Amino acid sequence: MSVLFRFFPLSSLASIVFAVAACLLSGCGGGSGGGGGGAAPQTLSSASNYLGSINPARWQQRTVSFHIQPPSGEDTGVVETVRDGIEQWNPAVGDLVELQRQSGRADVEVEFVAPGSLGPSVIGRSTWNLRSDTRVIISARILIDSGMPPRQMWECATHEAGHILGIEGHSPNPEDVMYFQVTGEDQITASDRNTARALYGDLPSRNSHPPEETPPPAGITVVTVCETTWDDLAGPHPGH
Repeated sequence: MSVLFRFFPLSSLASIVFAVAACLLSGCGGGSGGGGGGAAPQTLSSASNYLGSINPARWQQRTVSFHIQPPSGEDTGVVETVRDGIEQWNPAVGDLVELQRQSGRADVEVEFVAPGSLGPSVIGRSTWNLRSDTRVIISARILIDSGMPPRQMWECATHEAGHILGIEGHSPNPEDVMYFQVTGEDQITASDRNTARALYGDLPSRNSHPPEETPPPAGITVVTVCETTWDDLAGPHPGH
């Protein structure tokens, strides 16, 4: 895996940083379908986290809204597939920060793009806008190639949602959904959960305290981009 950083000056007060992380998708066969089957979930105590392998960020508010823009002329079933992939994180971290779908403008905008339009072999792209000093996420965007089969689309949505929660980087464990190479392990593991929860670990549970929905202060922002790519060994690119 290689991560490239490019710096572009915007003004005397701010700069935008683009980080591109390649995530290869392989193993088209096997694995469970979107939302179904899979091994029994591990307990939180049965695995460590991979905070040491990522550049952590987090949202300040306790409810993060997302809006999915349906692809034009397509079956809305793909919208539900992506929604389910994103919301797979809620059982893991929902008591600390909840991903909540809504209509209209949201904290996270999710859009489908034409097959192959993200670039050669690229099937997903996540973008954060966050404060460089506190690593507090202000807004985010996910682009998903509309030409993927449902299972790959589910995996891509779950993986990208992990980035959107604040996991910038990847797990070193190929069994984790946040491994740099998506291998068909589409279920969030204990290690994935531990890592995501650690980002918000100093916050009281939403179940015992009302959420504080105060917006982050203005300041220098950083935009980070993560691209998910298709491994040619997995078969033909969905856009070809």
